Amino acid sequence: REHKIPILKEIKKIQPNLKLIATPWSAPKWMKTNQGFVGGSLRKDAYETYAQYFVRYLQEMKAEGLPIHAITVQNEPLHPGNNPSMYMTSEEQATFIGDHLIPAMREGQVDDVNVILYDHNPDHIEYPINIFNNPKVGPNVQG
Repeated sequence: REHKIPILKEIKKIQPNLKLIATPWSAPKWMKTNQGFVGGSLRKDAYETYAQYFVRYLQEMKAEGLPIHAITVQNEPLHPGNNPSMYMTSEEQATFIGDHLIPAMREGQVDDVNVILYDHNPDHIEYPINIFNNPKVGPNVQG
């Protein structure tokens, strides 16, 4: 916080119309199936807590005068080899977004933030389509 926030504020002074996009590379390791930063998946019992992490981050950034325009749920969700990384199938992402993230964003009054799907290479077009097909998700995400 002490390093990134001041830099982002300086950038916004130079380019006030800049839109910020945020994406995590991994949930905290205590929320993951392997308890590590490389690989593993988000434990199902951690979905609600992880959704609250997103909401709190969005609220804090807005309070700092740095509103986030859009988020992705997971960077490279099909590549568990980065450090850090977290594997997340399209079904898991749809459940997380539809049942936990969107409701939490509404409750936390940050549902004006866009949710973008499949932050990865364009080689699996079925991944975002599977998520869009979830009726709880499709109408509530932007891309």
